[in-house]
Amino acid sequence: MQNNILRLRRGIVSAIQYRKQHNFTENDLRNDILNSVYHVFGQHDKCASYFCDKVNDVNYLEKIKSIDPILYTNIMQPVRYLARNSRSLLQDVDSNVVESLNGIITKIIGGKELTLQCLDHTKCMYLLLH
Repeated sequence: MQNNILRLRRGIVSAIQYRKQHNFTENDLRNDILNSVYHVFGQHDKCASYFCDKVNDVNYLEKIKSIDPILYTNIMQPVRYLARNSRSLLQDVDSNVVESLNGIITKIIGGKELTLQCLDHTKCMYLLLH
């Protein structure tokens, strides 16, 4: 789950950068942000072509929805909040939205500060687990 949360963050950041560079509308970014959860958990039918080229992947999202709908709701709540604020994300306005997402990620991965460019995978896993 922790890897998927980090992938979700990276996907949203990438979508913001791409949409900002290519002058897309806030609706395009909003759709990308909302779709990022589906992408990370294996459902790629709504992925934009710049974002993803996967076709056959295991779709864990339906399993999550059926087994633990509260988990799905807890994942989607901050993502929907970000999507509602897509205009400010495109305008490079720092806000509590970004800090909220980072706080949620920190809470999920155990409050450990993590460098995404760890050279040693074992050390990265140790940081996450301790």
